[in-house]
Amino acid sequence: MIALWIIGNGFDLNVGLRTGYQDFLNDVYLKDGPHSVRRDLLVKLVDEDPRLKGGKYWSDLEGLLAFATSMCPERVSERDFTGIFEEMQKLFVKKVAAEQSRLMLPLPAEAISEFRDSIIRVSSRMCPRDRRKLPCNLSVRESITWEFIALNYTTVFDAFLRSAIKEKGAEFNRNTSGRIFVDTLRNDILHPHGIISDDSDGTEIIFGTSSPDQFGAENPSEFELLNELWVKPNKNQVIYGNEKTERLSERISNARVFLLYGVSLGDSDRYIWEMIGERMAEATAWTVLFCHGLPRSSSQDSLLYLDKRRRLQNRFLDAIGIDDKNRDNVRDRIIVVPSDEYFMFKDMQLVNEASDVS
Repeated sequence: MIALWIIGNGFDLNVGLRTGYQDFLNDVYLKDGPHSVRRDLLVKLVDEDPRLKGGKYWSDLEGLLAFATSMCPERVSERDFTGIFEEMQKLFVKKVAAEQSRLMLPLPAEAISEFRDSIIRVSSRMCPRDRRKLPCNLSVRESITWEFIALNYTTVFDAFLRSAIKEKGAEFNRNTSGRIFVDTLRNDILHPHGIISDDSDGTEIIFGTSSPDQFGAENPSEFELLNELWVKPNKNQVIYGNEKTERLSERISNARVFLLYGVSLGDSDRYIWEMIGERMAEATAWTVLFCHGLPRSSSQDSLLYLDKRRRLQNRFLDAIGIDDKNRDNVRDRIIVVPSDEYFMFKDMQLVNEASDVS
């Protein structure tokens, strides 16, 4: 059985890094610098769109990019448009590179153990009802391969996985009803949107929309440059010439269980969510959603627990494209758990301040 973790920027934020969209705006983009001319042009183009200064997730910025294409070519050319967002992307790369350099290695032994336990013993922290339902629980009578897709741009999750495998090995035995099953941590994290190294060079960075249909332009197919530069699957294929999208599809199609931690379910990654939707439409696939601020099911906040769980399930069902006819069937295979019961890193060693990236 393959259980596939899909990791978003929430993991880096949990470690203590300032890699959120608002961090980028406040620390870099809204401060004056060489980028101010193009930034001010963008401000004029999008007017008071709240995603420019008040967005919460990186998907808000990618949504802003999609909206701004409606200004082409009347108010700005394709090349000027690309110049605005390429400059923003370069600043973003420098910001994230500086932040991830704050992670001090080697990682604390306690943090490595907590990381490994969160991954391979995920079911042990669930309530009994969810623990029994989850196919990759500790009692399952088959081996589990734990695989990973990282939608964030850092190598922070990679560092934790490498350290966990170095300390404890990639394989481990699990005794279930007197039988030994060998589970495996796959030491091959797929970064479909690229990674940022510590020397501030982005490696095949993908930033943009899920498809041309999300462009605000009336006839998005007419903009060849925008389609190749700012549609994620197209950029991987046309610009970088890699097979990351195909590898992404393969991992998703082979997985039995999806575990989504720290992702925003934004439209800019819809092509990924729809791949998961195809698997969830089959009766054997399950998903675990890690919800920030979800009350414990055993707490006195029962109504809030049920409300937040249902809203997140509905958001996920909308994102993966499940129709009304199949929603209840798929909903029964969606488990929602509190994210703060996983990856509980205490006393993480971070450099106090990132270097200046302006």
